[in-house]
Amino acid sequence: MNNYEYIVASLPVVNQDNPSGLDVDAIIEEIREQLSSSDRSLLDLFLKGYDQDSLGRDFYLQTRSSGNRFIRDFFNLDLAVRNARVAYINSSLGRPESQDIVILDEEGQAEEEICSGLDEILRDSDILRKERAMDNYIFARIDEMSCFDLFNLNFILATVAKLKIVQRWIKLDPVEGEKMFREMVGRIRSTYDNKKQHYI
Repeated sequence: MNNYEYIVASLPVVNQDNPSGLDVDAIIEEIREQLSSSDRSLLDLFLKGYDQDSLGRDFYLQTRSSGNRFIRDFFNLDLAVRNARVAYINSSLGRPESQDIVILDEEGQAEEEICSGLDEILRDSDILRKERAMDNYIFARIDEMSCFDLFNLNFILATVAKLKIVQRWIKLDPVEGEKMFREMVGRIRSTYDNKKQHYI
């Protein structure tokens, strides 16, 4: 049986004055080892979304038909954001509007609705500020997707999704990445403590 409560509580703390050199892959693997085989399979499917060779129409169709709500919602968002980025690049470079856009079908939430508010972010000429704003946007959407989840796999998947954002920032800017990690763990523990009191 999965001990989701323990997994959430055991996330490492990073000392601001003496950063430990975060190894996000090791943290995710530690989480993975504590899951049941069925949940581990869902986590593995989720992590395929970070492998560039796996991305494509077939992958997004697979996630759309997943029995896990968070996986369906997250990769609907992921595809919509990727398509919005490509559409902006196409427009900026004068390329055909549909070039490199991944189109599935008419099912699911409309991409325009999912990506409401992204146009202004994409127009920002400051690359780092734009990337941080995009990640803040995705962080917020992850929180919306998992706001009623705790002690379940969806909360774990939401945490892994945030860890992958942190991992990217550690590569871009280690100080900023570690700051994001501390803030993320602080919010998770605060949410965990509040909801735990509610359940007692």
